[in-house]
Amino acid sequence: IASFFWETMVHHHSYVIGGNSSYEYCGAEDKLSDRLSDNTCETCNTYNMLKLTRHLFCWAPSASYGDYYERALYNHILASQNPENGMMTYFVPLRMGTQKEFSDSFHTFTCCVGTGMENHSKYGEGIYYKGSDGSLYVNLFIPSALQWKEKGLSVTQQTDYPASGHTSFTLALTKPTAFPIRIRKPWWAKKAPVVKINGKNYSYTTDANGFLLLSKQWKDKDQVTVDFTMDLYAEAMPDNKDRIALLYGPLVLAGQLGDSLPDPVYGIPVLLTDDKNVSDWLKPVPGKSLQFAMQKVGTPFDATLVPFYQTYKQHYTVYWDYFSPAAWENKKAAYEAEKKRQREIEASTVDYFRIGEMQPERDHNLKATERSYVDNALGVNGREARANNHISFTMKVDSAKNNSLLLVYLGDDKDRRFDILVDGKLLITVDWKGGEANKFFPMEYPLPAAMTSGKTSISVSIEANHGTTTARVFGVRTILTKTI
Repeated sequence: IASFFWETMVHHHSYVIGGNSSYEYCGAEDKLSDRLSDNTCETCNTYNMLKLTRHLFCWAPSASYGDYYERALYNHILASQNPENGMMTYFVPLRMGTQKEFSDSFHTFTCCVGTGMENHSKYGEGIYYKGSDGSLYVNLFIPSALQWKEKGLSVTQQTDYPASGHTSFTLALTKPTAFPIRIRKPWWAKKAPVVKINGKNYSYTTDANGFLLLSKQWKDKDQVTVDFTMDLYAEAMPDNKDRIALLYGPLVLAGQLGDSLPDPVYGIPVLLTDDKNVSDWLKPVPGKSLQFAMQKVGTPFDATLVPFYQTYKQHYTVYWDYFSPAAWENKKAAYEAEKKRQREIEASTVDYFRIGEMQPERDHNLKATERSYVDNALGVNGREARANNHISFTMKVDSAKNNSLLLVYLGDDKDRRFDILVDGKLLITVDWKGGEANKFFPMEYPLPAAMTSGKTSISVSIEANHGTTTARVFGVRTILTKTI
């Protein structure tokens, strides 16, 4: 059961950083391309996945367990902490153009703060294991010292990994002892590693579980060095070969997009190239460790990329879309059409309510029951009501003309059923099934003339009367006639 769960989560529900879930839910297997949100990769989940991985590794040592552990440790756990103040993340967002939100030292205490405190005390776990045959397993490449008292052995590992693929081990032994050392060969090391013992090349074998096998009689002060060649490469979404993440060795790279919210189309580069060989157009920045610059492939601009774990003040993107020139022209055309539609809505607006903001909620007489909450998605505030709760507010209308009520939902919210009432009378029962993730959907509900006749304003109530939470509402308008 445990290994089945591990295989299912790692190989069918995990993003490139090793985390899983969006808004705390998993979708269909291998369907991740449209599930990039501000609430991907709950950090508690990965805490527990690493704990499970350690158990499974003890039962059946395998490089595949170590590979996942390394991926999630460097690209999610290490990336979940603000290095300046130690604060941690609930979610690690992967929406294109997003940014990380860290906990507050006095006013936030989620489950991921609790496990988050533990996460960063655990970097010493999972480096070394004792094999049932007396072998020493080296699973992670982290500067460390091991004391194995029953064997009379001390091991010191020195490395600047992951800045390079070089690591060395110095052995201290009370007497010469024969035993195997098994060193994990990482998934990203495509070329044969170079192993030296006391400066001389060593001809190793690779065991059935993916470890370099070094078996000999070891002496005091023996030194082992291992060199893995790091390369740039891409990993595609399982359901979209043209949506990729870029990596260097074990590290997921993030494009740096600045400290202000980028335009959803023109502020987030896409890759306009037919060349899928990453090293042709992503080059190291001279004199800058682990920094890489695009070379004339980014549209509308080339981005600089750094390791995801080093990204904490910037908006960023981890996933990138490949486009042909014709496809990119279509994307621009769709963007212009959306702008035109927005202009038409603005021109026909009678009243606009930025729900989820303090002063607009006061201006519109918002009243909410206890279990109504404000949330933020894509940089926009919204509000929802949990089951058996409601929110109400007033909106201006023009009684001399046809009016519609326009509510903005988010595609990430699925299977929400709720009622909309106007001045106490049912306007519509909404069955919101959801839509494309990371996209807002304005939905227009015509107001019968009887509901607006002789009025300058109406009271709107959104009620969770059907056992589910309402869809989050990210904006409310009353508009004239039908515009969408």
